[in-house]
Amino acid sequence: MRALPFLLSFLLFNLSVDAQQEWFTMDAQQFWQTKEVNEIIDPQNFNRNLLEVALFHAGNEARLKKGKIALAWNPTLNKSARHQSELMANSATLSHSWKKPADSRQLVDRVKLFGGSFQALGENIAQFYILAIPEYEEYYYHSGIFTNKQGQKIENKSYKKLAQECIDAWMNSKGHRENLLYPFQEIGTGVSFWVKNKKGLNFDIYISQNFATP
Repeated sequence: MRALPFLLSFLLFNLSVDAQQEWFTMDAQQFWQTKEVNEIIDPQNFNRNLLEVALFHAGNEARLKKGKIALAWNPTLNKSARHQSELMANSATLSHSWKKPADSRQLVDRVKLFGGSFQALGENIAQFYILAIPEYEEYYYHSGIFTNKQGQKIENKSYKKLAQECIDAWMNSKGHRENLLYPFQEIGTGVSFWVKNKKGLNFDIYISQNFATP
């Protein structure tokens, strides 16, 4: 049985730079129509930058629907969020605080590590799977593939689907929703490198949002 995605909240480059900047300058509707974001995730060619941009657009869409202003992308917060996701991936643990390394113990430390200084900070984190399995549905692994009870192959999610599912899950959780809708001004989203599942094909992805007010 598949477990629910794990979520926690806390308040307080396979891709060329030109291509990434182009995605940021698009509005969400344009971005969701691009070929890349609708592609099924290939673990061997995982594009973490693409997923980070997808999370950025999906998060701002959620804010706009609630009458909030869109957040501006901040490269420093992107670095601190990515660093946080890598710490979680390396330890296979969801946590906002760490005993080691000393320069990354708390959110403020991780932001400072990359040269950031802000009046207010917030963080959402999550652990998701790329395998497209409905909640509570059984799945099986045999001969190198995942299948459902009917023996049909289960594919991985697209970058778009994973990003939107993560934002939906946060919006359905009080603490995460408060962070997402709080009057911060800037954001960075960071995802981990892919983590192989013991069964072979599936992998966990660790996701972080770092919010700030200059």
